[in-house]
Parts: sequence; C-alpha cells; structure tokens
Amino acid sequence: MQYTTKKCPHCKFAYTVMEAKGGVNYGSPILTCERCGKPFIDKEYREIAVDGPRDSDTKKIYPYTIFICVFTILFSGPVLFLFISYPSLFSQKDDFLLLIVAILLVVWAIYSVIRDVKSYDERQEYLKKERAESEARLSNYQYACFLKEIGYDVPKKYLVPPSPIDSCDTQQDIHYTPISEHHSTDISMEKSPSKQILFCNKCGERLLDNSLFCPYCGNKIFTDNISSDK
Repeated sequence: MQYTTKKCPHCKFAYTVMEAKGGVNYGSPILTCERCGKPFIDKEYREIAVDGPRDSDTKKIYPYTIFICVFTILFSGPVLFLFISYPSLFSQKDDFLLLIVAILLVVWAIYSVIRDVKSYDERQEYLKKERAESEARLSNYQYACFLKEIGYDVPKKYLVPPSPIDSCDTQQDIHYTPISEHHSTDISMEKSPSKQILFCNKCGERLLDNSLFCPYCGNKIFTDNISSDK
C-alpha cells in the first residue's frame, strides 16, 4: 500500500488516500471529493471491461523482472566470469564483497522469474474476477449512464436502454449523489426529494431506500453521507 494524492477537478482540493501499489488499479473509477462532495473520474482506476487489463498483467514475466535479469547479466556476468577464470583477483576483501553482491543479484533475478511464473495463473484468475465484476457494474444502465455523464468513455454497448423512457438522454433531470468513500462505495440517484435510489458499486444492482447491504452480492452500503435535507 502507498499514499496517493488526489485532486478534485471541481474545487481543486487536494488530499491523500491509501491505495495499493502498482500504478493503475481495477475497480470503479468514480471518486467523490471529500470537500465539495462532487463525483469525478479517478484516472488511476479503470473499468477492466472497458479499458482491458494492464499490459504487464497479461505477461508471464513482469517487465520489471526482465529489467532485473538484464541488469544482473550485465553486472554479475563479468564478475562471475573473472572469478571463475582468475580467482586470484578476488583475494582482497573489497573484491570478495563484489563477488557476494554479484551472486545475490543472480539469486534475486532467479527468484523474481520463478515468482512471476508461479503467480501467473493466479493473476489471470484475479483479472477474470475483476472483469466479471466490471461487466456486472456496467450492465446496470444507470451506472453506465452516470459514468458517461461525469466524463468516462463508456462503449455504446453498455448504453443501450432497457426501454426508450430509460434513455440517458431522457434522464438529464436526474441528480446523482455520491455516497461515502472511494471505490468501495455506492452512488445514489435521486429522482425526487422523498425517495433515493441506490445502486451497488460492486455488482451494479439497483437498491431502494436505505439498504445496509446489497441483497445480490452482500456488499456493504455506506449511507452515512446522504443528506437528510434532500
């Protein structure tokens, strides 16, 4: 995990959140500003069903591991060659330490390759699970429309309304209210002051009233930030 700075494009407020290392993450890209409460797209997250996985996640060996191997060959190769050919050169303490470093680099490179190869199937299962969850979210028409409304590039296949009256173009008067925290929260869609409609940010199913848990996938629904004045 690492701390990442986020900046709201609406009020320019910058704050820090804890996220996993590794660049672009998978999940809902919707982020709610802690100050102004407006939703925006977090470019460090992606809907894998739309943008696909990272190139590095589809490879059996990570590019970083390949870099380690190349560096090891360039550094450790000559050192080990000299040690095998001219062992008398490594009689001094400093030379011997150089040999130890070269050997450790070789061990590290071998370990990294074995680790990547062994984790490949597990990584593919993880991507498969993330894709299924992404497809489930995007299959919810209101969720897909909301993503499009706040600037995410949603393919047309997810924007086919279940009926003409549900078209995104006919829902311009709908007010969306984001709820609680980043990426693990839900979005409310308010059509009238007396009724709020939520849809689960994990599976995309629509929820009514103040549900505490999604009845479809069991995801906890955070409603602490819903204003009682609305």
